[in-house]
Amino acid sequence: MLGINLQVFSIGAVVVGDFHIKIQLKNKEDGFEWVLIATYGVAQEDLKEAYLTELVQFCSLEVKPLLIRGDFNIIRKPSEKNNDRYNAKWPFLFNACIESLDLRELAFSGRQFTWANSLESPTFERLA
Repeated sequence: MLGINLQVFSIGAVVVGDFHIKIQLKNKEDGFEWVLIATYGVAQEDLKEAYLTELVQFCSLEVKPLLIRGDFNIIRKPSEKNNDRYNAKWPFLFNACIESLDLRELAFSGRQFTWANSLESPTFERLA
C-alpha cells in the first residue's frame, strides 16, 4: 500500500513492475518534480537477480530526482547481520547496482537491526 497526499502532490506517470512501483510526482506548491520508487525485495534466492535487474531498469534512465523507499531484503555488508548465513553474491551485486546508479543511502538511526526471525536462536538483520 502506498499513500500520496493529493492536496500536496500531483501524480504523473505510474509504472508497475514485478517488484517496484514508480510514480512521478509534482509538488503543487512549487512545481518541483521528482520520482518515488516503492520497492519490496524478494526473499527467494532464485528471484533476486530479476529483482535487481528491474531496480536498475527503473532507475537507470531517470533524469528527475529519485527516492527509493521500501524493503530491499538484501544486506549491504556483513555487519548488518548477526551471523554469517547469507549468500555474499547478493550484497556484492546490490552494492554494485547502488554504485552504478549513483544512489546514496540515507543515514540510519535507531536500533542496529530491522528484522528478526522467530527461531530459538534468531537471526537479526539490518535490511536495506
